[in-house]
Amino acid sequence: MLCTGGNATADVTYSPDPAYTDTALLATPLHWIGVDSFTYQWQIWDEGTTSWLDIGSATTDTLESSNFDVGDEIKVVCTPVVDSVPGTPVEATIIISNSIVSITPDPAYTDNDLLATPLHWIGVDSFTYQWQIWDEGTTSWLDIGSATADTLDSSNFEKDDQIKVICTPVIDSVPGTPVDATITISNSLPLLTGVVIIPDPAYTDSLLEATPEGWFDADGDPESYQWQWQKYNTSTDAWDNISGATSNTLDNTNFTLNDQLKVICTPFDGTDIGTPVESMVIISFCQCLSKGEVPAIQNCYDTLWLNVK
Repeated sequence: MLCTGGNATADVTYSPDPAYTDTALLATPLHWIGVDSFTYQWQIWDEGTTSWLDIGSATTDTLESSNFDVGDEIKVVCTPVVDSVPGTPVEATIIISNSIVSITPDPAYTDNDLLATPLHWIGVDSFTYQWQIWDEGTTSWLDIGSATADTLDSSNFEKDDQIKVICTPVIDSVPGTPVDATITISNSLPLLTGVVIIPDPAYTDSLLEATPEGWFDADGDPESYQWQWQKYNTSTDAWDNISGATSNTLDNTNFTLNDQLKVICTPFDGTDIGTPVESMVIISFCQCLSKGEVPAIQNCYDTLWLNVK
């Protein structure tokens, strides 16, 4: 008895997808149960006869790349066999893709050099390259100076620039049909090394001020920050946002003795935010205002002072 797996339809698939002229094709039966074996027949579409033609002795699950060229349409017919009896065949088709060129890294940033890599080429002696940049003024691609190697230095572009590489194969000194790839230069995220709260130690009468440190943006974007002060909630064991506390300062109406406070500073370059940094402080007793003053009453909320004559 021949069955398929669950609700899935018995099928055959191929890999890789997309397929190129330098890679053999592999047929893989899917979702079959109770099958002893499979037979295969690979075929190629013939425009002259407008029909599928068997490819020689291509009767295994693998078809070598020597059997097809760019643009060929290939089919595999897969037949299940149970108790030596062939079942109903299934099939899959694929069109062989052209060789390509890729640009790395992707995504690319203003501090990355770009590399063009030809892929899936056979019998090519060498390649030539021309890098281009999209010009909004002329709405056209313009050659970038002498950028005719497989790499493009990052000094040739800025954030949001569209870059293209044209890669031409050369065989026996004769240029072939070029292929190209494009990429848009991404915005680099801003970075911070830290944030500092002053004064430290901080007291119940302090005005807290946070200062970011180590701003860096590879695009040269101007500094900007997003702020949020938080207070530790001992009953919920969590940090709660302090309502309205979204600047780099926090006045003493927002805290009392022994409060644990945190400031979160997020770098922002006008387009994207970077990774937040944070700093914490614990509120101490109010310090004496002068040598001639000593604390008379202290509690968690207020400090009263008596002047010693």
